[in-house]
Amino acid sequence: MFLKELELENFMLFKEASISFSEDLKVIGISACYFGKEDTGKSNRCGKTTIIEAIKFLLYGRGKARGKLSLHNRANLARGGRLYARGTWVLGNGQTLVVVRARDSSGKPVAEISGLGE
Repeated sequence: MFLKELELENFMLFKEASISFSEDLKVIGISACYFGKEDTGKSNRCGKTTIIEAIKFLLYGRGKARGKLSLHNRANLARGGRLYARGTWVLGNGQTLVVVRARDSSGKPVAEISGLGE
C-alpha cells in the first residue's frame, strides 16, 4: 500500500496543496524546502510537519494532541473556512482507497472512505 496523493485545504500552514507521491518512493525524507523563499539555510515553517500531521489526521481522525485541533487549524476554522484533507492510497492488489476527513466552520467532523469494492 502506498500513498499516491494528498490534498489539503486550510490545513495548518497550507491554504491549498496537492502533493503527489511516486510508487517507487520507499522512504519519505523531507529535510528542507523553500517554496519560493530565499535560501537562507533554514527550513522552518515550510510544511514538513504539516504533511505528517495531515496523514495522521486522515488515518486516525486526529492530529497532535488527543484529537484537539492545532492552533493553526482552529484559526483557519475561525476565519470561516473548512478544514479538509483527502488521501488516495493504492493497495497491493491495485485497488484504490480514498479517505476524506474534514471539519466545517463549526468544527463538526466529517469522514468518508470510498474505493473498496465499488
